Amino acid sequence: LANFQKPGEWKFVRGLDYLATMATPGGGRPDLPPRLKRHFTLVYVPRVVRVDLESIFGSIMRQYAAQEKATPEVTKVANASVSVTMKIFEQLMHIIQPTSVKFHHTVSVRDISRLYAGVIRLHWDEITTRESFVRLWKHEAE
Repeated sequence: LANFQKPGEWKFVRGLDYLATMATPGGGRPDLPPRLKRHFTLVYVPRVVRVDLESIFGSIMRQYAAQEKATPEVTKVANASVSVTMKIFEQLMHIIQPTSVKFHHTVSVRDISRLYAGVIRLHWDEITTRESFVRLWKHEAE
């Protein structure tokens, strides 16, 4: 490190480790030069596939519906909502792509998590019909 109080002198730090993360280049995110990347161990984490997401959120909805003693009609539509949500999520992933101008336009699993966190936050004794669940899902999706 350069010493700005005394030009020409250098400070050395020993035993220092770096940790860095980055997203895949594209959509306004530049790639790092190979000379910098060679100092790091690169780990690539692939996106979660639809089947896994349906399994995760489906089990959450089934467990919560059983715990809250939801009616069979509401349980059925709650389970079906997971598949519909995943279809919409996949379509949005293709439509809403980040660009260099609109790099903040992204859709992620976090959005689905927020949707279902809002759905399970409500006491299900207030959701008695299929229509009331759909209204709740729509409200959380907006």
